[in-house]
Amino acid sequence: MALPKHFARQAITRWQRVLAQLPALSAVAAQHCASISIAQCDQANDRAQTSLLGPLLSAPVVPGHTQFVRQFSGQATEQQAEAQASWHFPVAVGSKLLVNLPPEAPGISVGVNSDPEAVTVQCRSDSLQLDSQENTIHISAGDELKDLIQVWVPERFCTVEVKGGLGSVSVANINQGDLQVETTGGAVDLGKIRSEHVTVTTRGGPLQAKLLSGSITLDTQGGVLSLGQLMGNQVTVDSGGGDCRIRSVYAESFDLKSDGGKIHIEVLRPEFQGGNIHIETLGSFGLLSAEPAKTSAGLEPNVRIEAGTGDIRVDKLDGAARLRTSGGDVTIQLTEKTELLELHMEGGDLTLSVPPSQSLQGPSSTPSSQQREVVIDCQSSGFKDVLASIIGSWRCGFILNGLPKRIIVKKGRGWMDALQERLSEASRTQ
Repeated sequence: MALPKHFARQAITRWQRVLAQLPALSAVAAQHCASISIAQCDQANDRAQTSLLGPLLSAPVVPGHTQFVRQFSGQATEQQAEAQASWHFPVAVGSKLLVNLPPEAPGISVGVNSDPEAVTVQCRSDSLQLDSQENTIHISAGDELKDLIQVWVPERFCTVEVKGGLGSVSVANINQGDLQVETTGGAVDLGKIRSEHVTVTTRGGPLQAKLLSGSITLDTQGGVLSLGQLMGNQVTVDSGGGDCRIRSVYAESFDLKSDGGKIHIEVLRPEFQGGNIHIETLGSFGLLSAEPAKTSAGLEPNVRIEAGTGDIRVDKLDGAARLRTSGGDVTIQLTEKTELLELHMEGGDLTLSVPPSQSLQGPSSTPSSQQREVVIDCQSSGFKDVLASIIGSWRCGFILNGLPKRIIVKKGRGWMDALQERLSEASRTQ
């Protein structure tokens, strides 16, 4: 947007008065004022305006001073421009942004700056307190802050630490810089964060993220978690009583705890042999695909799931896993890559789906290749012999501790079964 000539002259006059009163900051302020004004001048009339800024451009830079420059928005009046205040801070590699907000503040949004060597702060309120020292930008405000703060930081090598209240905190992307966020109930929204350390505490507020990579610690104390990819050497998640939904976890060590919330994970994979995954919840647990690293002889299962009295569902299990529930139902789909399944159950139904190529050795005289389901009543005598005849031909190990109500073993559906079913349905409708 073009900057009106009369407005540019007013800005220059105003800064000349400020510079006369603050000689120590004159060089820094002059340089920034000049660059800001020129950047907003229209190409058609910039010659007349830049000629007025010539004396300011020639001023040398004085290092070591806090740069605290307000940029006008280029609106029709100076009062409107005052409401759109911005502050620009040049930074180097390894910069830090430290934000401390009052409990009732609306929140803060942190985006990626197009300038990789600058931090830009924008807010309509004049109650902000900003300071820049030793490559660190400090932002704080009093209780009178009523407007959202917007900050743009370099995408790489910039650490962000935010302490907020009930207001929301959003951070777009961070590469190779640590992230630490703490709220007292405010929602947290994260984009793609790739750093060494990611720590988020919301104290009841919801948390959502697209991608988190690094050493990750998430604690919502009851807030709902909705997460995309989690990747790292150490990943710790505690949802309190809140629900937790995760698209995928690729970690050397993964520890998830919930005091009653429902947990749903689509893909769960330890990244190396001997990696550890421990999930503990008092609510139900659902898992679409578990792909532990291949285990060696005598190695403990590297996936451990404890659901309290809740249900456990795993729609695909590769590798080895140990599952425990006291009263809940367990549903497991075994695959050709399942190595070991260890179950600890007290009551509840156990439903096992075996691969389509696996035969069911049931008590009936029906050929095992045609048998689709076997139901075992664990209250009847001899059920262990029936179970042993079924699992005797399995390629994976199976250990059952405790006593479920029933054991239902189903033969999985292959692509040929699905095709035959569709052809049968089509023929019936004709």
